[in-house]
Amino acid sequence: MTLRPTPWWRIPFGLLLVVAALATATAAEWTPFDQVSPTVWEPGERHEALGPLFSGEVHGSQRWWALSPLLVDLEDPEIGRRHFDLLYPLLTYDRFESESRWQLLQLLNFATSQPITDGTNSDPKIRRNFFPFVFSQKTRAGTNDYFAVLPFYGRMNNHLFRDEIRFVALPLWVVTQKRGVETINAPVPFFHLRRGAGVRGWQLWPVFGHETKEITWKTNLLDEPVLIPGHEKWFAAWPFAFTSRFGLGTTNPVSERMVLPLVALTRSPGRDATTILWPFFTHTDDRLGRYSEWGVPWPFIGWAEGEGKTARRLWPLFGTERTPTRAREFYGWPFYKHRRITKPALVSDRWQSLFFLYDQSRDVSVSTGARSERRDLWPLFWWKREFDGRERFHALNLLENLLKNNESIERAYGPLWTVYRRETNPARGLTSQSVLWNLWRRDTDTNAVTTSAVFGAIRTRRTGDEREWRFLWRPFDAGTNRTAVAAEKGISPTRQRGDFLRDPEPAAALVAKSSNGN
Repeated sequence: MTLRPTPWWRIPFGLLLVVAALATATAAEWTPFDQVSPTVWEPGERHEALGPLFSGEVHGSQRWWALSPLLVDLEDPEIGRRHFDLLYPLLTYDRFESESRWQLLQLLNFATSQPITDGTNSDPKIRRNFFPFVFSQKTRAGTNDYFAVLPFYGRMNNHLFRDEIRFVALPLWVVTQKRGVETINAPVPFFHLRRGAGVRGWQLWPVFGHETKEITWKTNLLDEPVLIPGHEKWFAAWPFAFTSRFGLGTTNPVSERMVLPLVALTRSPGRDATTILWPFFTHTDDRLGRYSEWGVPWPFIGWAEGEGKTARRLWPLFGTERTPTRAREFYGWPFYKHRRITKPALVSDRWQSLFFLYDQSRDVSVSTGARSERRDLWPLFWWKREFDGRERFHALNLLENLLKNNESIERAYGPLWTVYRRETNPARGLTSQSVLWNLWRRDTDTNAVTTSAVFGAIRTRRTGDEREWRFLWRPFDAGTNRTAVAAEKGISPTRQRGDFLRDPEPAAALVAKSSNGN
C-alpha cells in the first residue's frame, strides 16, 4: 500500500509541489522524507515525514493525509466518502454518496444532492447560503425552492426549527409554519396570531397572551391512532404571571399557576410542586417517581427522600443524588464531580475536575466485564482504551480534550504538539512508541522489535537474540523470514531481553536439568 496525494485539481493555493515531493519519497520503506510503519490501531500503514508536518494512513479502502496545520484530505471510495479541510475550520468540504457540502467559516456554504441509482433521491437540490443574509435552495422539480435576503424579503424552509418562514421587512412581518401551526408576527416578538392543527391563540407581548389547543389524533407508522394532548395557557405582565394546563385528554393532566417571585404551583395526579418566594422555598412531591424533595433555598440547600430518589446537597461544598438508574455526587464543586448511569447492558461513569482540566469517562459491559475508557488531563495528555483492549496515549493535549472525537483536530493540529505517542493492540501483538515526531521510535510485533533514532537514519531490529543494524535509511532485507530463522535456532520469535514471558519448553527443560543435577 502506498499513500498518494489527491489529484492536483483538488489541492488549492498552489501546494502541488510540496505534496508531489513528499509523494515521490514513498517508493522506499524509510527515507528522510517518508517514514513508513504499520498502523497499530487497525491493519494498514502510516506515513510520516518532516517531523510533525506530514502524516497519513492507509487502511482498508480508506486513506488520508495531512500537511499540518494546512490541509487534511480523506477518501473512502468503498462508502463514497470524501473529506477535505483547509486551515480547519476555515474551509471544509464533505461528500457522502450523493450529498456534498462545503463551507467557509460557516458564513458561506454550498450543498448539493444528486440522484441515486436506486431512486431514493429523485429530486436533487442545490443549497447556497451566505449567513446571515442570503438563503436559497433550488430543486429539479421546483417543489421545494426558496430564496431569502435578510432583512428585506424571502421564504426559507427547514430553518430555525421551523418548517417554513416567510417575511417582509423583518421583523415587521413574519409568518412561520411548524407541524401544521401557522404563526403570524407583526412585528416580532410583540404581536402574533396562531392557528392550525387545533391551535388558536394571540399575544400582545409583554402585556397579555392566550393560547388553546384542542385534543387531536394522528396515525402512527403502524396505522394506529395516537392521541395528541391539548393545552391552554395565558400570561399577563410577562414574566410575572402565568397560568397553564398541559396534557389535556391524558391520564396525567398538569396545571401550573405562577406569580413570580411570590408563588409557583404545579398540580397533577402524578406530581405536585410548590415554590414560595422563589428560590427560597421549594417542595416537590413526585408520586410517579416515588420521592419527596425540598430546597431551602434552591439550589444551594436541598434533600430528597423516597424509593425513587435520595439526595443531600449543600452547594458548593458537597452533594449526592441516587436513583435506581443514576447517581451523581460532587465535593468542593467544581473540583470533583462524578456521575454514573446504569443501563441493562452498560454502566457508564464520568469523573471531572475543574470542568475540562481533568475528564475521565468509562463504560463497562454488564455481560462481559469489558471496559472502554478515556482520560484527559489538559494540557498534558489524553489516553483512550477500547473494549477490545486497544490503547492509545498522546502527550501533549491542547485541543483534543475540548473537542473530543474531532478527527479534523486530531489530524491537522494534533501532530504539532504530540511530543510522545504510544499505541498498543493486544489482539495483533503490536506496540508503537514515538518521541519528538520519530526522533526516537520503537515498534514491537510478534516477531521482532524495531528501534530507530534521528528520524530513521539509525535503525536496529532484534529477533530473539539476533540484532541487525541499518544506517542512513537503508532498508532491512525484505526476503528474510525472521520466524523461520528463530525456529531453526530453537528460540521464540517473541522472546526479548527483560521479558517476563519465556518459552515454555526451554523453561521446562531448564527445570528438569536442575532437578537431575541435584
